[in-house]
Amino acid sequence: MTFKRDKYTKLLAYMICACCDKRHIGKTVLSNLLYFIDFNYYELYQKSLTNEKYFKTKKGIEPEHFKEITEELVKKDCVFHRKEEYYNTTLNRYYITKIPNVNFSLKELEVINSAIYNLSNFNATEIYKYSCNDMPYKLAGLNDEINYTNTFNRTSEYSAYKIMNKDYDFLLKEENKVESMKDEIKRLEASIKDERKKLEYPKRKNKRIMENAFSNTRNVSPVITKSEIKSYY
Repeated sequence: MTFKRDKYTKLLAYMICACCDKRHIGKTVLSNLLYFIDFNYYELYQKSLTNEKYFKTKKGIEPEHFKEITEELVKKDCVFHRKEEYYNTTLNRYYITKIPNVNFSLKELEVINSAIYNLSNFNATEIYKYSCNDMPYKLAGLNDEINYTNTFNRTSEYSAYKIMNKDYDFLLKEENKVESMKDEIKRLEASIKDERKKLEYPKRKNKRIMENAFSNTRNVSPVITKSEIKSYY
């Protein structure tokens, strides 16, 4: 498989941008996110998104081109890198400095965003433990390349099909909630409109009364005529 350098670079920049508010995300979490995006995509479509090679090491999953591409992004001033203390460890933190110009397809974005949504809340220790139980990782020898085809031996917990279906169900529920909220807002707006009409009606009625009273006073002559004086006496 030929490494898709441009796709990999855009994916990494997109992930850094999407996770910019998560202080616990460093190299380890980003490496594992890359792994799950590529392997989930392979399970669904029988091909890798970036054709990156991933290796099983004592520290966990190691992408072959991670260091090279991040250094390239730093040199181009697309990403800022620094080491940060986080509780009892030091993280390699990456910050986006330029909004990435990505052109992923819809199905690519579905897989990418699903992995970010489901896994980006893990810290380095948690995601290491999680990835260690994924079948492609388990079946690989130490320091060996992790085989993409072993995604078809995954347990249901790691199956991309089931994870994506759960995401769709969740999004459908959220969409239904939004539609329900829209209906409630419409109902409230109609109710407020009716209340305003009720409040405005007495004002309009009083205004008409005042206008009629004013017009009647205009019809009364302020001068007493001679005939009115004679009739009075």
